[in-house]
Amino acid sequence: MPYLDILPPWLVQMPWVLNESEYDTLQRRMSGTTPERMIREFAEVVEMLTARRPFVLVLEDLHWSDEETIDLVAMLGQRRDVARFMLLGTYRLVEVIERQHLLQTVSQELFLHGYSLELPLHLSSDTEVECYLTTRFPTQKLPVEFVHWLHRRTEGNPLFLGHILDYVLAKGWFRLTHKLFFLSEVHLTSEIA
Repeated sequence: MPYLDILPPWLVQMPWVLNESEYDTLQRRMSGTTPERMIREFAEVVEMLTARRPFVLVLEDLHWSDEETIDLVAMLGQRRDVARFMLLGTYRLVEVIERQHLLQTVSQELFLHGYSLELPLHLSSDTEVECYLTTRFPTQKLPVEFVHWLHRRTEGNPLFLGHILDYVLAKGWFRLTHKLFFLSEVHLTSEIA
């Protein structure tokens, strides 16, 4: 495996990418590896990857992350090396504040030193929800009641809007035909309410 020499501590954490023999050998070799070493080696790999092409790392729901993950975010965010690298992290500010999560301190430090930008998501209005649905389903005439229902259920949160819409589609609770839209009201009120 080509990454055995580059990311050994990380590969021990992902046994599904190794065969049993590689995993056993690596596990013996890496016993006692510190989190600091893992973070440093990950930063080195980012440098290697960005030497050839830009690299975007997306970390979602950082408000649930452990201390080591936040340390990695801090290290990657503070590096001054020239790298074609972007770290895109998502988190719920309310949960970070309520839990006094380490991410609050790290994100403030990165922002204060000009290493990061914050792009807060605003809540969508009924009109913006309708625009999103029209863009996603351009050949459909969606009932205005569905637009209002979706806005009420998500409070206009773009993340929830996408997830609930995907869920409703996956469950088959509405069907899209060439010009018609069919919705099962029973499912929407009982299961997602």
